[in-house]
Amino acid sequence: MLPVLVVLLLATATTAQPSPPAPCGTLDLTSPLTQHCFPEDGSHHFVCCTGITLPENAHSPHGNYNPLERVIRAASNHSNYSWCTCSEEICEQQLGGTVTWNMQGLGWRGYLPRQSGGGNMSCRRLVLMRHADSEASSGRDHDREITLQGAQEARLVGEQLRATGWLPQVVICSNAQRTRQTLDVLQKTIPELGDADQHFLGSLYTTAALDGQTRGHLAELVAAEAAHFHDCCLCLGHNKGWEEAASAFAGVTVRLGNAHAALLEAHGASWAEALAEGTKWRLVQVLQPPATA
Repeated sequence: MLPVLVVLLLATATTAQPSPPAPCGTLDLTSPLTQHCFPEDGSHHFVCCTGITLPENAHSPHGNYNPLERVIRAASNHSNYSWCTCSEEICEQQLGGTVTWNMQGLGWRGYLPRQSGGGNMSCRRLVLMRHADSEASSGRDHDREITLQGAQEARLVGEQLRATGWLPQVVICSNAQRTRQTLDVLQKTIPELGDADQHFLGSLYTTAALDGQTRGHLAELVAAEAAHFHDCCLCLGHNKGWEEAASAFAGVTVRLGNAHAALLEAHGASWAEALAEGTKWRLVQVLQPPATA
């Protein structure tokens, strides 16, 4: 009788389904940054790591470039940095954290909070910002610098952007001097922007001068450069293209003065899907310096 009982107990142990795990520390499991934690994304990051003391991941094989620090800080809380990792070793040795639970090989079955909110249709956010006020041209237009007033206005708009909670993880910026300097001001106002993936492109300067070309060009660039877990992208450039693109995305006329920023929002399982022609983007607001509001 005893051998039969042992066999029954073993069978039960191997077929039992786990209960949904408790929340993983302060990790926001509804954020696009954490969607790799779930089995439908085909990953195996099922170790809940909490109390992380090394979000900068000093022992990372990536060296000085650590792809985890920004997302750990953005997706959890400084009171208890948390993350979902693919092994206990990464949690304990690289992140200096504590393994709270391990569902390795089982996944977070039954714990898919985004499913109730429309499956994997993540919210995607675009910030289309025009460069700050710049000096009159005394040479190459490409080399024009922003004025003191322009720098002040960019700072004020940067403060507004930070207050909205829209933190860009990707920056697509024209390589013109005035857009670079506008970004410099924003980074001083929003230090987290220094951790964003940054791309400086001459094509943004030239395309902005062409009729009706900027919306499509931006869509191609953002879809190529923004990862699926990024939820906010800042695009810095020039009129007339920026007004045309913002208007095309929003479906309404959008005016962008110097240092104005259009905040646009849409949903899509990927950036490519959200940026496809015909996708409806919502104009949330246009940020502008208080003096011209």
